[in-house]
Amino acid sequence: MNKTRVAVKAVIVCNGCFLLLERRQNGEEGIYDLPGGGVETGESHTQALTREIFEETGLTVRIKRPLRTWSFSPRAGETLYGVTFLAEYLSGTVRLSAEHGSWQWFPFSRTADAGLPRWIRDESALAAEAVERERDAFSVTRIHRGIYGIIRREGKILLIRKKRGPYTGLFDLPGGSPEKGESEERTLARELEEETGCRLQSIGERREENVFFRGFIEDDGRPGGLFHTGILFDCTVDGVPDRDISDLDSDGASWIDEKEPTTQNAAPMVLAALRR
Repeated sequence: MNKTRVAVKAVIVCNGCFLLLERRQNGEEGIYDLPGGGVETGESHTQALTREIFEETGLTVRIKRPLRTWSFSPRAGETLYGVTFLAEYLSGTVRLSAEHGSWQWFPFSRTADAGLPRWIRDESALAAEAVERERDAFSVTRIHRGIYGIIRREGKILLIRKKRGPYTGLFDLPGGSPEKGESEERTLARELEEETGCRLQSIGERREENVFFRGFIEDDGRPGGLFHTGILFDCTVDGVPDRDISDLDSDGASWIDEKEPTTQNAAPMVLAALRR
């Protein structure tokens, strides 16, 4: 009896490049690969792909659309059915699993003469065509830099619900832009009180994250693209978050289970904060 399995792969795109991996298990050193793997029982294709991408690379992505389906027989009596998806890089730095030994962001412009396997050249060509068709949607229409707090407690994180801007309706970190002459710490303290009703108690590690966000419409009707730099501080607060706070940006603050934010309900800066 023929045994069948289902797999998923992704062409993850970012600024004219796609993520290329190199295997290092089972005698496959030096063989190029795309992120992906098998679909487990009860998973959808996109759930499996999101899981595999994070396990293999540590990246947060948005699965956009299928590029093509394929099948082959890795051995006698077995057939592997697969789907390759176009995925958009959102945030993160590549952290490889034991399956792969190296990685690189590979330019689409070099695939024809780089000695890549035929199947990777074919998949990347389909992805490049899809990106070209959506080039307006991939353009950056605004750039923002802000100061944000990461407040975690007993498996939960303090988030606000955005009421305006590109992240309208999504969970977001409390914080915002500094006013003239403000220090980063003073900006964070002011924004926390305005958006959550809580007071900054202590401030810890500082780090910087860069994320992309698309899928919103600018006032002039263009598809929007945001390049967002966040200065993130681990911190603690005093007080109870105000679910009904009346602020220009925040539609209320609350403690959210750290497993709840996803690419569908949260700003990418939240997902970047939760990676650590």
